Amino acid sequence: MKIVLFFLSFCLMLSCQTKKTILFNTLKYTERKALFCYENCQADSINCTYLRVSYPYFDKNNQELDSFLNHQIQQVLLQRPDSGQFISIDAMRDSLFKEYEAFKKDIPDSELPFTEEINITVEGGKDSLLSLECLHYYYQGGAHGSTVIKRRMFDLAKREVLTPHHWIQLKNPDLLTLAAKAFRAYQEIPDSMSFTDAGYFWEADGYADGEFRLNDNFLIKNDSVMWLYNQYEIAAYAAGTPEVKLSLQQVLPYLNKNGK
Repeated sequence: MKIVLFFLSFCLMLSCQTKKTILFNTLKYTERKALFCYENCQADSINCTYLRVSYPYFDKNNQELDSFLNHQIQQVLLQRPDSGQFISIDAMRDSLFKEYEAFKKDIPDSELPFTEEINITVEGGKDSLLSLECLHYYYQGGAHGSTVIKRRMFDLAKREVLTPHHWIQLKNPDLLTLAAKAFRAYQEIPDSMSFTDAGYFWEADGYADGEFRLNDNFLIKNDSVMWLYNQYEIAAYAAGTPEVKLSLQQVLPYLNKNGK
């Protein structure tokens, strides 16, 4: 009897120590929000300078996994385009307000506000791959604001950031042919028209000028792989954020050996 009890206890101990593979669509998280308004102005007023953030907070999954994901989200959240990394949301807020005060000192009659909004969302995934998107909008005077969208994927099983170039053969000629055809169809660009003539300006980076290329800003959603180009990346501001989408089935032949 003692042997049986010992065996059952040993099996229970092993089962508790075994890591459970978590699928992306079973993750538990809540949405966290924060709003900081300069001198307590009303955020919905046209002259209010403010910082607004929204992001998922993972909890009650696997403790190691929750810690990993929340750390990665903070890294993305606190990275302002062209301004480096901040140590906290408060530091980002203070930076925005100080920049606004310097602006007002130079142009005291201006009623233009400085606004910054960061929204990180869970966009989907596949099996143990999780896709997140961070939309970062900021306005600091001028004709219009700027929007930067960053996409990130994580391997939940390995607790790793999925580095795009290590996962997919982004420069594979056959993959580029498929993607270029899909991009033409979505943007309604005739085969007889070059991308340059259509207003797109892919630059060198190992490619011939004007030649279609894929970037590393993509994610998996609803069994599709979706690339996004940010404002000014391949076209004028008016073109917005062009996308190209391929089915995951189309992309599978071009995954690297160490990919999923």
